[in-house]
Amino acid sequence: MRERELHEARGAPDGSRLSPSGPGARAIYAAGLTQGLVLVGPAASGQVLRPEIGDARYGAIFLPLVIGAVIGALAAPAVAGARGAVGALGLGFVLNAIGSVALAASELVLDQASLAFAVLCLACGLIGLGFGL
Repeated sequence: MRERELHEARGAPDGSRLSPSGPGARAIYAAGLTQGLVLVGPAASGQVLRPEIGDARYGAIFLPLVIGAVIGALAAPAVAGARGAVGALGLGFVLNAIGSVALAASELVLDQASLAFAVLCLACGLIGLGFGL
């Protein structure tokens, strides 16, 4: 290969391709880390949630998460087409943030198992949707 082709394959610093060590790549790595941390939130909360809402309901909160992720993945091309890739990523972060707040807020209603379950389903659905985008 010629020197130019090698340079292009590695990623040009002028932004024509994503450099694996450039600011765009670091933003993507940070986004992946953030998404992963948010996504494990419901599972990591199991010790607190299961005794309050029951094993069956705790297991069921993951259904909205999966459904949200599928819907988000199906909607991602349209959202990215309308808002661009950065806009889709930003919308995913907003949905993750709202879902994380709802997950944390569920603690306020854990004494009411049905309401807590509804809040948890909403939280997991939003987290899944944000993850799918």
